[in-house]
Amino acid sequence: MTLPTNSIQDIHRSVREWIAQGLGAPPWRVRLGDEIPLSDKERPVAYVELTAPARTLDARATAPQGAIERLAPFTVSAYPVMGAEPRLSRMEADVIADVLGKLLDSGVAVAKAPASPAHIPIFDWQAIPLVGDAAERKLPPTAEPYTWARIPLGSSVQTIKDPMDPKRYTVGLVFTVRWSAPGAEGAIGGESLGVAGAYEVPTP
Repeated sequence: MTLPTNSIQDIHRSVREWIAQGLGAPPWRVRLGDEIPLSDKERPVAYVELTAPARTLDARATAPQGAIERLAPFTVSAYPVMGAEPRLSRMEADVIADVLGKLLDSGVAVAKAPASPAHIPIFDWQAIPLVGDAAERKLPPTAEPYTWARIPLGSSVQTIKDPMDPKRYTVGLVFTVRWSAPGAEGAIGGESLGVAGAYEVPTP
């Protein structure tokens, strides 16, 4: 049996799913990047982006090797629906800012993973395609996380008004995700023994 490796794709897609559950999808559409141009008819829509390469914080020189600690920054750009006048748009943006702030403070249940403050459940996405029918790309409700990522360095939420149109708002969320990836068990006769790592779900 091949163990999950905590690939960056698993992390990115799991973070996207976590944000989608927090915002409520539908009506929100939550995407991995901004390759689909934003338009007013797309709202409410959010983009979850990895804003810098993942960094390795610690890789032990032991045999067998223990878990490898990694860290990566993420940004969520959420575009709420526009109100009939600027103050209504601002009120909606403030609601979304509160929702995203509370998501990090309290967590949200995803599939069979319970809500846990400052923790994101990480799922194995290898068999779930990135393209095709929406149902095929969706995480099954029976899915269980194989590990959890942490949000160790705090976060910030900002509501931004479009200087060209006071009815258009963006809510930005910036946070850092830290997780453990399995390390190599070493080699015998030049052949790898595979990967090692314990994946334990924290008690909320």
